[in-house]
Amino acid sequence: MRNIAVFLCLLAFSLSVTATDWFPFSDVNHKWNLSLNGGYSPSGRVPLYGLGVTVRGFHLTIGGLGSTHEHDVNVETWNEKASFTLQAGYQIPVVSSFRIIPVIGVIGIGEAHTDGWDWTVDNGQVNNKVSSVIKYKFDYGAHMVFKHRKLIINLGATRYTLLGGLGLEF
Repeated sequence: MRNIAVFLCLLAFSLSVTATDWFPFSDVNHKWNLSLNGGYSPSGRVPLYGLGVTVRGFHLTIGGLGSTHEHDVNVETWNEKASFTLQAGYQIPVVSSFRIIPVIGVIGIGEAHTDGWDWTVDNGQVNNKVSSVIKYKFDYGAHMVFKHRKLIINLGATRYTLLGGLGLEF
């Protein structure tokens, strides 16, 4: 009797999934989307900026933050926070307007050292010597994607970052 009840529950669930278009991989994952992302690494207390691309379900996020004093004309030295992130994953469409993207990747957190005393001029632009000290760590987590017409909204959380972004789907 219990086996029949389990079978009937599974049959009802499969019919309801078909009726509400759960997990529409073929409809959703044949499209592309691009997004601009911003975020923060609480462990490194450093911001991140980047670009997210999803092509036929495969997702890539790349970004970071480097020196803002690379072309500064002041003769000083600066230490600034620096970051880098690279994440990859595959999009799982729960329904056509909501997707989850499990991601794995690497995050780098550290400092960019700008030496305004050591500079050159190239095509009328000052170029300071910039060196970076960044420590890289394995990172993992997930992004949630909400879609409304062509607009997509990304929210992501990984072991070392919190991200959000806006983009378009084509």
